[in-house]
Amino acid sequence: MKKKTEPESLVGADILNLVTTGMYHTPLAVYREYIQNSADAIERSRWPDQGRVDISISSGKRIVKIRDNGPGLSPSLAKRNLIPIARSSKKQGVDRGFRGIGRLSGLAFADRIKFRTRSNKSQPVTEISWDGKSLRANTDSYMSPEQIINNCVKISKIEGCDWPDNFFEVIIEDVSRYAADKILNREAVRRYIGEIGPVPMSESYPFSKEVEAIVSNEKKMLTLEVILDDEEPIRRMHESELIFSQHRKDTYKEIQQLKIPAIDGENYAAVGWIAHTSYLGAVPKSLGVRGIRLRSGNIQIGDEDVLDPFFKEERFNRWCVGELHIIDERINPNGRRDYFDPSPHLRHIENHIQSIINGVVKRCRTASSNRVQSRKVITVLEHMDSAYSLAGSGYLKAVDSKALIAEALLRVKELEHDLSEDNLNCHQEKTKLIELKKKLNGFKPKRGRPHLENISSGEVATYQRVFRALTELCNSPAMAKEMIEGVLKSA
Repeated sequence: MKKKTEPESLVGADILNLVTTGMYHTPLAVYREYIQNSADAIERSRWPDQGRVDISISSGKRIVKIRDNGPGLSPSLAKRNLIPIARSSKKQGVDRGFRGIGRLSGLAFADRIKFRTRSNKSQPVTEISWDGKSLRANTDSYMSPEQIINNCVKISKIEGCDWPDNFFEVIIEDVSRYAADKILNREAVRRYIGEIGPVPMSESYPFSKEVEAIVSNEKKMLTLEVILDDEEPIRRMHESELIFSQHRKDTYKEIQQLKIPAIDGENYAAVGWIAHTSYLGAVPKSLGVRGIRLRSGNIQIGDEDVLDPFFKEERFNRWCVGELHIIDERINPNGRRDYFDPSPHLRHIENHIQSIINGVVKRCRTASSNRVQSRKVITVLEHMDSAYSLAGSGYLKAVDSKALIAEALLRVKELEHDLSEDNLNCHQEKTKLIELKKKLNGFKPKRGRPHLENISSGEVATYQRVFRALTELCNSPAMAKEMIEGVLKSA
């Protein structure tokens, strides 16, 4: 009986499934992977400040094209760099991508991907095509990974003069229908790149220049012009204010600069910023800015909740807007780019992050406490104002009206004591309190016949005793006044 031939390769074919289907929690991650590769190439070029990425989406044909104006690859480099898996010439700690697998991310969500490139106009365009169907069909066979790759990769040359002198282009063809609602959704793509991509801040953001200065002072951060379907360049999601609802919004008050020294005391391990607001509560997720976020190479690591473990109450992270750029080359993103590989340098940064977050949480709690106090003050002010209204209505005897005003003035005195001079957050309430105190001190009860037109003179005293009882029983003068007027309507 003939024995089965053992595969020569020491790498199992399942690794191909892993790198193409098991690493991405959202189909939109393909844009991060390819823009990340573009950023690495453009940063090494002679014109990094002119870096540009053009994206075109054809929903009907289920095709995406992503082209950058980087230096491109010669035919020999294209074969060497675009066919092997998990082998990369990039430098760990310097380049954004260095594991040699991100370029195949499109195969997780499509049937084919093509790479087209050249490094100067004298070269033909090299096209390397990966057949995802063939790749997936053969991963369960006894073929070695090398054989599987050779069967699903096709190399060709494209002649013609309509190509840029130097460029790199990825074409994702036959996008899977289950992923199409994200990969082919222009608005979703624009928002995703605006959150995670190395694109400039919006000019409408009040701290855009400060952010650029903070981030670039220690290490020049690459930004790219990313154009989707020839529309306006994509910008970060930060706008001039935070819109919670049609009638509720907040503004940015100040920016706090963050600098974390490296573990050896030389240079910085991370720099960043937090934009302080009134901390009205959780910033709407739809704005795409909430949470203190992490970035490496000016590309976001993880999501808005990446620093949740550092908050004793995770909800407070939703109240914040800010980011921290990791610039220590010894701290590297993990394969999924949802956090960093463990190291002493990372733990050092985490200790500083905890201290920063403790300060932010203190601000959140103070803001929340001030709002609670403010609501209580407003409630008391409304209560005293309604007491003034009831006292001046003529429904009560003069002596009862004076007693009601005297009680209100006592509460004014208590409130004045509670509102300390250094509580700036209650400035408006203190102004209203001064105005109300002046009004209460100037109160004079109505003279002559009470304001009870439908009541006979002989019954007025009886009604006023009833109204005094209602005033004492009701939770507020406003409720008492409402009940009194209801009695008078039925009289």
